[in-house]
Amino acid sequence: MDKGDNQPLDKVPLPFNAARSELPDEVVIIARWDDDQSHLITIQDFSDKDGPFIPVFSDGAGFHVQTSGSGFEDQGVVVKTDFLLSILHGGERLVLDPGSASPHFIKLPRL
Repeated sequence: MDKGDNQPLDKVPLPFNAARSELPDEVVIIARWDDDQSHLITIQDFSDKDGPFIPVFSDGAGFHVQTSGSGFEDQGVVVKTDFLLSILHGGERLVLDPGSASPHFIKLPRL
């Protein structure tokens, strides 16, 4: 589930600071690296009645519970939140713990 120490590629954009404060320091996302030496990551997104979103899980245990039976159980990648926010473009909608009783919706501002 982990690919080493994911250092931020860049600093978190200032407009994302509010979102940063709503997330833990590390999160689990549904993603895959191209290979063991890759610097490219493909993040899985989904869509609902409100449009596309990226599911974000607050920890590995929550990821396993919320993705059980989905077919994505083996695609969890632990990343530093700063890393995740540094590679997003703005305008994305994140859903923290989407399979929980109280998911948290975070809309990133457009850059």
